[in-house]
Amino acid sequence: MKKGDISKLQRLMAAKQSNPKKKKRDFQKRPKQRKKAEQVDPRKDRDYLDVMIKSSMFRFLNEKLYTCTSDEALSLFNTDKQAFDIYHSGFQHQLSQWPYDPLQWIVDYLKSCESNTERKIRLADMGCGDARLAGLLGERFKVYSFDLIAVNDSVTACDMAHAASLLVISWFRMCDPLPFCVRSVIGILAFL
Repeated sequence: MKKGDISKLQRLMAAKQSNPKKKKRDFQKRPKQRKKAEQVDPRKDRDYLDVMIKSSMFRFLNEKLYTCTSDEALSLFNTDKQAFDIYHSGFQHQLSQWPYDPLQWIVDYLKSCESNTERKIRLADMGCGDARLAGLLGERFKVYSFDLIAVNDSVTACDMAHAASLLVISWFRMCDPLPFCVRSVIGILAFL
């Protein structure tokens, strides 16, 4: 993704919104919609459009992150700070639409394991976002929160593709990213 891709996407979407000729043609073709359009509160309509634009930008960034390397993702977020904010706010909006927060399932499971040990439980939360897991767990847990970009003081910036420095065995660097991340858990837990 080039530096100007996000701003170009925003300009294109803004240009589509401000094209009144197209709206007139659409309403002329469909008179029933015209009546509905006249009844819409412009402030609510604008809020709806803002949500739709932000959602599409989130989907664009999400697809980009799935198809690029972690170095490219880091470069994208370092060159365009707004892209990082758009991604995380879009993720939070998406999460609010789900019937159940998957992080809550993890919290419930970990708290059920808490009574089985007297020791403090240490965890590594890779891709933690804003370190919500650390905030949801009690004092019996020590959570090390890692993400590509540190959004607050609770998060340590860490590229998971290069997290082998946390591991005892460094040959993981030669693995593909997904198997690497899955197998890294064992090494990271040993580190903790």
